[in-house]
Amino acid sequence: MDLWVKASRENVERLQRALEEFGIPIVEGSLEPFFTKQDQMVALGAKPFAVDFFNSIKGLDFESAWRNRTEGELFGSKVCYLSLADFVKSKRAAGRNKDLVDLALLEEVLGSDALG
Repeated sequence: MDLWVKASRENVERLQRALEEFGIPIVEGSLEPFFTKQDQMVALGAKPFAVDFFNSIKGLDFESAWRNRTEGELFGSKVCYLSLADFVKSKRAAGRNKDLVDLALLEEVLGSDALG
């Protein structure tokens, strides 16, 4: 699971508290690069159950993506997802083979008109 956290001191502190409440102790200051440097990732767990926290997504601006978000539910909790347009934009910007395959599968399911 990938989670995008807006890079701010407040959000990083909230992330640290949430992880600690979940039972994952964090060394004081170890998350600081997460809000002071671009393109940071923190990975927790092992695949296929890993959770990756990102402070940026290639091709997207957090504020714009937040305004465009789609809300839904996951295991009884309210969650926010990237809009389809922003998801497609991020996949195209990443440009990795994996992302291009994802886009091809999405186009197969939704049709090319849905992807813009």
